[in-house]
Amino acid sequence: LTRLALLSCRATWSLRGARLMGFTEQFDVLLLTRKRGRVVRLFLAALLALLVLDVVGTLLLRLAPSIIIRSKSPPAWSWAQLGDFRDDTLDLFLLLILRTLLVATLGVAAVRCGTPNLTAAPAEVDGLAPLLLNGSGGGSVCEVVPPESGGNGAAQPTHAVKAEHLRSHALKEAAEVRKGLLVAAIFGVSTAAQVYVGVKCISFRGEWERDAHVLTAQGVLFGVAVLLINVESWLLKRLVHALTAEVGFFVPEFHSHPLYFHPSVPNHKCDLCRNKTGQVYRCPLCDWDACPACFNKKDRSTGEGVLRGDKGVKSGGALTTSQYFRRGLKLALPQLPLFGVALLCVVTTSALRLFLPNFQGQIFDHVIAGSQACMPGTPGAHEGKCGAAKASFLQVILLYLGCSVALGALGGLSSLCFNLISRRIIVSVRETLFRQLIKQDIA
Repeated sequence: LTRLALLSCRATWSLRGARLMGFTEQFDVLLLTRKRGRVVRLFLAALLALLVLDVVGTLLLRLAPSIIIRSKSPPAWSWAQLGDFRDDTLDLFLLLILRTLLVATLGVAAVRCGTPNLTAAPAEVDGLAPLLLNGSGGGSVCEVVPPESGGNGAAQPTHAVKAEHLRSHALKEAAEVRKGLLVAAIFGVSTAAQVYVGVKCISFRGEWERDAHVLTAQGVLFGVAVLLINVESWLLKRLVHALTAEVGFFVPEFHSHPLYFHPSVPNHKCDLCRNKTGQVYRCPLCDWDACPACFNKKDRSTGEGVLRGDKGVKSGGALTTSQYFRRGLKLALPQLPLFGVALLCVVTTSALRLFLPNFQGQIFDHVIAGSQACMPGTPGAHEGKCGAAKASFLQVILLYLGCSVALGALGGLSSLCFNLISRRIIVSVRETLFRQLIKQDIA
């Protein structure tokens, strides 16, 4: 029950932190929660697919006149065509090759220069690992030592930031500057390529005056080329940021996400001791902070995500999604009859909603047929046909009203059943929790 409550709290804090960031920042932070190898494979596959689309689009841009105009022969592939800026698109192939090579080279250089070398960073003497910025996992896991283990001879935690953390952060900041320059170069190359394609689109002639379809096709392909250049640049920058991202510290007893050191964050409070601090170990996804004192103590009794009992903090393993699902089914099992009734109402409501459009169409059909049968002066109109049309119209209207009333009744019944199920589960959980609290108090 405590874990379920903590999950809802973490989701609320995650939404709060996400609202404080833009889309790009949210995307980068979410990438940190995924495995690095999977992120690399996903981005490389996306970039490769975009590159293939870029090549196909550039090829179609050159062959569009000969495809649309049957009498026109395919264009020649010779170096002399490169000088024809206003009537040929061979230069776009050369631009594609040069841009791909240059952007790929700058991306590799940005990853190498943006990854600080911390192999020579000294290890700590009190059992805490240094802040590994370029590790391969999901964060260096810090072992939390219980308060009672700090006996004679144990290194006492300090309230200051570790020196190696500050040195690691300085190396990271220097690497970020180098990476930023190379990422800016990638942006410059992509912008120059987009400007070149835009200027060529404005001044291009080709077969546009001869055929409007060629104008439309090549104009759309010019726009697609600019869009693909922009998307490729954005994805490459995100890949560089993901490969050079700081791993940080993963302290499960403190927080469910890795923590990252920030040397200067004004007007922030530690979420463990509630004291103001300027240097924090921060979770950007949840807007959660830990001051150096709490981080160095690694005190499990004040952390989040732990179970506490009469004998102190209880160590519990992480629950999988299937385990949570089985526990939820166990709670809902006594309410199985009500759940069956609610499910039957939902199925029946869905089936009736499928038939309602048919009844609506029949109503319109009977209105048209009745107007033709009952209109004075219409050939073949007489009392028998008019009465039959009115009777059939009334029957369809009554069926439609019956289905509408049944829909409302079944919808209300299903809502009532689900509300009763949720209320009973809540009452059952409260009673179980109260019994366990009474037992602990008596113990």
